[in-house]
Amino acid sequence: MWATLSVSVALSVSDAFVVPFLWLERVEPAQLLVFAGLQFVAMAGVFFGARWLPWPPRRFMRWGIALMVLFLVSIAGLGHAVAPWVDLLGMVAGLGYGSYWLGLYVAALGDTRDRDRDRFNGTVGTAEAAASLIGPLAGAALIRWAGGFVTVFAVSVAGLVPSWLLTRAVGVHAPRAAPREAMGPGWRPLIAGMAARGAYEGILVVVPGLLMFETTGSAVQVGAFASLVAAMALVGNHWAGRAQSPRARPRLAWMGAGLVAAASALLAGLPLPVSLWGFGAAVGLAIPLQKVPLEAWSLDVIGHTHHHHRATASKELALNGSRAVGLLLVAVMLVGARDVLGLTRVLFAVPAPAVLVAVMLARGSTPDSGPKGSVTPT
Repeated sequence: MWATLSVSVALSVSDAFVVPFLWLERVEPAQLLVFAGLQFVAMAGVFFGARWLPWPPRRFMRWGIALMVLFLVSIAGLGHAVAPWVDLLGMVAGLGYGSYWLGLYVAALGDTRDRDRDRFNGTVGTAEAAASLIGPLAGAALIRWAGGFVTVFAVSVAGLVPSWLLTRAVGVHAPRAAPREAMGPGWRPLIAGMAARGAYEGILVVVPGLLMFETTGSAVQVGAFASLVAAMALVGNHWAGRAQSPRARPRLAWMGAGLVAAASALLAGLPLPVSLWGFGAAVGLAIPLQKVPLEAWSLDVIGHTHHHHRATASKELALNGSRAVGLLLVAVMLVGARDVLGLTRVLFAVPAPAVLVAVMLARGSTPDSGPKGSVTPT
């Protein structure tokens, strides 16, 4: 958990400002979408290839952190000359994120018990949200008073160094194959739920922050917006993690879907940017209410498989492939225009996949599913 928190702290300083930086460098919306889409394509490539690469979790995590450093160093070093390299940088970032998260999820399978998984995912999410609450505000302050965007990227690079060292203690309890069927009974609903979650996350990864920046023209407000989302995510993760019961998972997912629908309705009823602040608050609370039970359920299902690396990679392949599809939907709806109204319309598509997540979790999650696990969370 400490390694994950360290990575979250380091990246939270700069994550919210990568897209605004590229926007200021006159990278066109279509190319920004390609940049984000290539990240998901590269992540999917990692998960596809890792199905046959049984590295220990620590090695995946270390490769991921090293590639994240390469991405941030390249952004900071290229500066105003970044535009021609945007596509390649998207691939590097995706390879880094994919390697890191794959290693983390495989490690979590061995380091948690079945009844701890909701609490574990909620605790990790709460810690990440707490880190993300401060990071964007710190990044905004650095942009305004201490050298601009390049300084922010350099600070994140410095923060990733101790993260790499902390991975030394991760994954010491390597998961063993469970004596069960090749795929758990909830496998198909899980994959459908992950794909639905990826669809709306693909939309949200670019549009809200870019819309806030286009509406206000202020990096400080973008940082404050990201911190608001993180504050609400902290509440949502803490709430979902305290449930500690598989029976509560469908109820939490339906609450999340209802909040996402209310957030989109708010956009239709109030002027920008007021409605966008409300949208960010509602979505920030809603996403953990779906993510925490979905990830806990996925550990239960994957624990029934013979090949944990392959099953984890397949689950992440569905998630990130669907994120790429969500970005494709954004591209279709925007049709290449720098149009605030067009950006707003894209967000109205978010509730449908959020509802599908709740449907799949209610259909496939069972109160007593999952293996027994081995050790307490680290």
